[in-house]
Amino acid sequence: MPRTVVALERVSKKFCRSLKHSMAYAACDVARDLLGLPSASATLRPAEFWSVSDLSFELKPGESLGIIGANGAGKTTVLRMISGIIRPDKGQVRVNGRVGALIDVGVGFHPLLTGRENIYVNGAILGMTKREIDAKFDTIVEFSGLEASVLEAPVKTYSSGMYVRLGFAVATHAEAEILLIDEVLAVGDANFYSKCYRRLHALQQQGVSIILVSHNNVAQQEICGRALLLEAGRPIALGPTTEVVNLYRSRLAAGNNGAGGVGPNLVEQPEAVRIGPIRLVDDTGSVVAEPYSGQRLALTFSVECAQPLAQPHYQVGFYASEGPLFTSFATDWEGIEPPALHVGKTEVTLNIRELCLPVGGYAIVALVGDGSTVKRIACRDKIERIFVRQPPRVRGDLAMPHSWEWDISADTAGKMRFACAPAALVR
Repeated sequence: MPRTVVALERVSKKFCRSLKHSMAYAACDVARDLLGLPSASATLRPAEFWSVSDLSFELKPGESLGIIGANGAGKTTVLRMISGIIRPDKGQVRVNGRVGALIDVGVGFHPLLTGRENIYVNGAILGMTKREIDAKFDTIVEFSGLEASVLEAPVKTYSSGMYVRLGFAVATHAEAEILLIDEVLAVGDANFYSKCYRRLHALQQQGVSIILVSHNNVAQQEICGRALLLEAGRPIALGPTTEVVNLYRSRLAAGNNGAGGVGPNLVEQPEAVRIGPIRLVDDTGSVVAEPYSGQRLALTFSVECAQPLAQPHYQVGFYASEGPLFTSFATDWEGIEPPALHVGKTEVTLNIRELCLPVGGYAIVALVGDGSTVKRIACRDKIERIFVRQPPRVRGDLAMPHSWEWDISADTAGKMRFACAPAALVR
């Protein structure tokens, strides 16, 4: 039976939101330890909160686990406990094997030392001997892609991307049995990003266990056999990566992101004007809950008036899952004058030629305003939520409208033009 390299048993970790309270609690905890009194770590004191609560899982050699969740869900806290940077307040963390951690950009580097010197410092922190570092030095430098002149400069002059290049190169050549990787890879360029994931696949084949924290669920599905979903520090699901990713996306679409809510604050609709449910409809007339980036859609909703409105205007906003407005449409800003609203129901349709939104969860809000007073008079009092899927036949999270063009001959005036998006985007 394969041994367990990482095991968390009902682990919880708390932090304090107040610096004043935190310093007082630290002094009390030290005094308790010196006097041999029971620790107060199992209970919450004023201003404290659980960053991770009652988490358990195991990892075998060669297994990979993706940790999924919104910002503030406790993902990085889990990695820090496994790496030994912080201790849990409840439960037990067991690690059997050499750990290579790439959690925070710049951690393990001395800013005044050169890149060359920091390879030895970082390697030593990861448990490598000088002989091991000497043997792998050229391979590490080649993988990082840093030029010789850069390698001889102090790392305080490095960009975030350079830090990640060097840190990842050292961590993945340290013969670690457990590799912990946080979202730091997001700061690298596309070529290095691709190289990193090829390296991770190779390490998997060598039996290295990987825990990957990322907002790139596609990458997690490619690398990780299992995934853990966290919301506000609490484990929600642990299972096959695709199933957990789908659950996460459905909870995002339903407004459960574990980070304190999604979308804008809404106003109550007056009785005079009410906005009906918002629907996204494809070319076949079917309602779409999970459109893909680049898809042609019609956004429809009804407006019911109890009294006429001579100069209505309309706004539709797409809010990202973390809260800010991502994009919007507005008749008044676009110089469009919609027809007057009469008593009864009016169907409003916004035709979206290509849904140019990246993969992720969004909240849709529709507003109706009075053009004569420039005031908002109605807002849909129920946020409609969708999840935008990865576009077919497109690598990446966003389908961009584009066309191709060739100049057949410099001697002819005519050009042959292929003017369309990829076939998968034309619906």
